[in-house]
Amino acid sequence: MFRGTHGTRNFGKALPIVATLVVLSTVFVFADATRPPSGGLAPGGGSLGAVVNGTSGPATVVHATTSSTPPTLTAAQRAAIEAHTAQSNRAAPAPESTLAANGAVATVAMPRPGTSAASSDFVLQRNSVIPASGISGGYGNVSKVQEPSTDNNGKYVFQTGNWYASYSNNNGANWTYLNPFSIFGANFCCDQVTIYDAARGKQYWELQYVAAGSPATNKLVLAEATGTNLASWCYYNITPDWFGEPADTAIDYNDLSLTNNYLYLASNLFPKAGGSKSGLIRMPLDSLSTCAGFTYNRYVTATYFTLKGVQGATDVAYFGSDGGGTLGSSFRIIRWPEVGSLTTYDRTVAAFTYFSRSSGQNCTSADGAVTNWCQYADSRTLGGAKGRGYLNGTGFVSGNYLSWSFNAKQSGTARPFPYSRLVSFRESDLSYSGAVDFAATWGAIQFLTLAPNARGDIGGAFAWGGGTGTTHYFPSSAAFIWDDYGYTPNYYLWGTGNTCTSSGIPRWGDYYTARAWKPSMLGWIAVGWAYTGGDCASGGTDAPHNIVFSRSRDTTSITRYWNN
Repeated sequence: MFRGTHGTRNFGKALPIVATLVVLSTVFVFADATRPPSGGLAPGGGSLGAVVNGTSGPATVVHATTSSTPPTLTAAQRAAIEAHTAQSNRAAPAPESTLAANGAVATVAMPRPGTSAASSDFVLQRNSVIPASGISGGYGNVSKVQEPSTDNNGKYVFQTGNWYASYSNNNGANWTYLNPFSIFGANFCCDQVTIYDAARGKQYWELQYVAAGSPATNKLVLAEATGTNLASWCYYNITPDWFGEPADTAIDYNDLSLTNNYLYLASNLFPKAGGSKSGLIRMPLDSLSTCAGFTYNRYVTATYFTLKGVQGATDVAYFGSDGGGTLGSSFRIIRWPEVGSLTTYDRTVAAFTYFSRSSGQNCTSADGAVTNWCQYADSRTLGGAKGRGYLNGTGFVSGNYLSWSFNAKQSGTARPFPYSRLVSFRESDLSYSGAVDFAATWGAIQFLTLAPNARGDIGGAFAWGGGTGTTHYFPSSAAFIWDDYGYTPNYYLWGTGNTCTSSGIPRWGDYYTARAWKPSMLGWIAVGWAYTGGDCASGGTDAPHNIVFSRSRDTTSITRYWNN
């Protein structure tokens, strides 16, 4: 049933950027602004047009069995997934020593939760709990690692997570479940992502599968449904050979993004022989929308780790990664136009301390009540958006900028906890325009994700927790808007217990998802979760949330579609 705060507001003062740091030197890589990227910007690490084609046959059609409750795992399913979970979110490149600052960085000082004043104009349009899908009594039908993802078509909402898939036909008031363990065959594992193509009225759903054997067989499933009928799907099996890799190559940490005419699947690849690669698959939306066969394009690189596409792209796709080059100061951009060649560009960005799993990041509270919930995390790129961006000396400005976000390790008195950094680049010439940190002196800000609305304003979601003195905050979820009003966070969901462990290490989810709310594209839909009850939800649940939020000026453009 519907639970939440439909139509309520959480007021808080819109925050300006409070300080610009003095740095030792400034090293920006600016290209000639009068020249387009294809006209002479130096590529780095990749090659012009390094794309390979492949073909797929038609999709398989299924009509799902639905349920009012989430699936129940068998002992064998749980054992197989636990074995994979111990390896999943495979470590990012090893961190290097702390680097000297090489570019100006601004800071958004995150307000302490519960202390915001009454002028933020942040409207939480609704806050729906997806019932019965959380951990109940310690460890039930979902993973210790949530990783929820969502998108919508008006009142039709789809949300996935580990290990459930759910949809609502009445704007989150009621939820129906699909069974990812059976709907598309056996050996489902994890890492689901969903995205909606409003131009064609199609919902896309990606799922990861792992099968033991000699050799092991791994694959992804890409499924497609009409946005008003989320119980009937067609699907394609995407095996490692789509990426040009052997069948026993592990595929992990997957993502979906769109341009006008293509769907892009990004994945990390782990060959059995060792090492890691990152791959992109580009598929034509017109063919996908009819469940037809098609020619796809792939790009694979072993140079940079984890490629994150921007949301809001039109006729050119962009992907970013901070996982290569000189860790902590290098960033790679991939530009892939719908017509034309793929090109890569390397940029030097303001330095930060890149961290990997268990490499000294500290999200605990000072009183020891909150465990190190980001210990399993790393600094891979987490969010991407085309819209507003940060311009050094000017602030967060409107225009066509490409921005990406990632976690960074605690640093100095201004950032005593791990924080989230956003880096921006001007789309016209891919020049680096600046960096801004979402940091708090009271706790950690992690897993920041980004989505642009129709104005190019940025909204998103993040996790928070920690604490100083005797005040502590268990890991929790929040949303934010950054636009012409300023920056406004909303700490709408508070946890009351510590996260579970994976391989003996405290582990939060590896990613969040936020999307522009459709059809108006003027608000946002996002996910969140927290443990309520005791540690690892021993006395409660970790039921995921699905929220819609906007500024008050856009309320009508959203609520008019509540029942459409």
